[in-house]
Amino acid sequence: MIFCTRWIQCCVTYFIFTAVGGFLVLTPPSLVVEYGGPASAVCSTNMTIQSMAWEASQGAVDITPGAQQLTWNVSSLTHWDIKPLCFVNKDIQGNQERQYLPVIVYKKPDNVSISLVNTTGPVVEGGSYQLKCDIQNVTPVHSVIVNWYKGRTLVKTDNEPSRETVKAPGNKNVSLLISPNRADDGAQYSCEAVLDLGAEGLHPPQRRSSGPVSIPVHYSPRFSSNVEFIEQNCQQVTLNCTVTANPPPKYTWKSPQLKSEPVNPVLTLPHPSSGNYTCKAWNAHGYEYKLFIITNSPDSVGGVLVLTPPRLVVEYGGPASAVCSTNMTIQSMAWEASQGSVDITPRAQQLTWNVSSLTHWDIKPLCFVIKDIQGTQERQYLPVIVYKYPDNVSISLVNHTGPVVEWGSYQLKCDIQNVAPVHSVKVHWYRGGTLVKIYNQPSRETVKEPQNTNDSLLINPNRADDGVQYSCEAVLNLGAEGFHPFQRRSLSGPLRIPVHYKPLFPHHQETVVDTGDAFTLNCTVRANPPARYSWTSAHLRHAESSAVITLHSSGLGNYTCTASNKYGSDRKVFTVTKKPGRVVFWSILGTGLGVALALVAGYGAYVLFIKEKSPSNSVI
Repeated sequence: MIFCTRWIQCCVTYFIFTAVGGFLVLTPPSLVVEYGGPASAVCSTNMTIQSMAWEASQGAVDITPGAQQLTWNVSSLTHWDIKPLCFVNKDIQGNQERQYLPVIVYKKPDNVSISLVNTTGPVVEGGSYQLKCDIQNVTPVHSVIVNWYKGRTLVKTDNEPSRETVKAPGNKNVSLLISPNRADDGAQYSCEAVLDLGAEGLHPPQRRSSGPVSIPVHYSPRFSSNVEFIEQNCQQVTLNCTVTANPPPKYTWKSPQLKSEPVNPVLTLPHPSSGNYTCKAWNAHGYEYKLFIITNSPDSVGGVLVLTPPRLVVEYGGPASAVCSTNMTIQSMAWEASQGSVDITPRAQQLTWNVSSLTHWDIKPLCFVIKDIQGTQERQYLPVIVYKYPDNVSISLVNHTGPVVEWGSYQLKCDIQNVAPVHSVKVHWYRGGTLVKIYNQPSRETVKEPQNTNDSLLINPNRADDGVQYSCEAVLNLGAEGFHPFQRRSLSGPLRIPVHYKPLFPHHQETVVDTGDAFTLNCTVRANPPARYSWTSAHLRHAESSAVITLHSSGLGNYTCTASNKYGSDRKVFTVTKKPGRVVFWSILGTGLGVALALVAGYGAYVLFIKEKSPSNSVI
């Protein structure tokens, strides 16, 4: 009977042990601590154990017999790579249960600064330059995200590849490639270091910004319009050639009607003569011309020539015509041109220049009249722009073989073939449907025939750019007399750029509650090429290589998933804990059931004992 009773008690004890579940619970399951700050965690168990202890390089707690919970506590944590371990000795044979406490020790950066590197001399429009952000004495370095700002606008975010190996403070620097234009003159750039320590980290994340760096941009003069027409009525005329440039431009004026070459941006003509006045603006980075054409008003007194229209924009091979007229009494009129000349016509008050198919690129039709028998002339040139659409516009990735990798620097090239006039071509760059850059060809006004031209775009793609389509567009901007709409556009085909990048988890820790049923740990993360997965845990009996694993009866503790491809790897730690309410419930239920069984067994034993001692005729 005594044997039977003890057997039942053993069964009850085992039932209670397994119902509660022999395990260690760490509260909190992980820690994020500032270097030099306090740290503590409680290790508890519902097992009947021999002893409990904390093993750690700082704050170790000696073996404590019979303890059900034990606190690890450090007033000032100064070990970077600390790995506190709670363990219990379950029995006199020395069988143990062990649980590591994940600890991230962080330190804010001492300093964040920004500078322009590898550059001597001024920053020039259209050039490529490198800004560097230096972040000093920070940890963990792999958790630092760098934001780049132009003014207050975020222009780029750099995520450092996560390695999880270096715990001590280190320095970090990242670069930003810029290709500034004149609109960026004086723009202020800054960088910001963000410590992103995951869900258990700082809320909001710790941020520290550099001071701003202001970048003056040097650029050549560029007129919004290269031709201006002015009608005069024998009154004073002012020609204003002022244009913005850095450094400020110098000016010169030329015209057959001028006896000298003025050097001021504004030219005042008290008694103007009709004709062409050319202004040249230049600095160390280039030059540009602007043509002022003065014509006499038809209502002015005296003999004049009027061209209708006053200028022409004609497609190569297309028709062209203009009428020259006068209100003077003249001897004769004629058109002089390399194509479509009109012979001298006596007494004509108007004369038409007409070409059915214009094929001369640099044509300069001239209407002139002979006013008297002495041969005195009045002359007027007709400005003609002959244009041709590009034969082809294409986009390509140049000077590169192999895949495009996140945060690398790459050059896209837009080739525009056989277009005229080349100085009127603007290049628009698009990322998807968004305009990202406009390039204006320097105006020279010297080359009229078709030419090839190209422009480049520097890109630093990230994972968000994977599969984005880039395109470029050639825009012929021929002024108010051009197309209606006045710009003719020729678009390249799209260039889709796959971007390769390593796995990077948005959060590196996740706590999962074991409800007692089967549950999953999902480690899926984006990467290109796709990530390979591996799992490590003291509770896994065989290797796992899936992104998602299913646990039916887990051991409580940490499960580490590593995702990797050829560009790097990243880790995520899942901490599996028991729901406290469930533990208490099963503990109470198990204890109650054990007591009930013990009472039943005791009562049965008592009855048998009484029967054995009582006489055979006893009622009992």
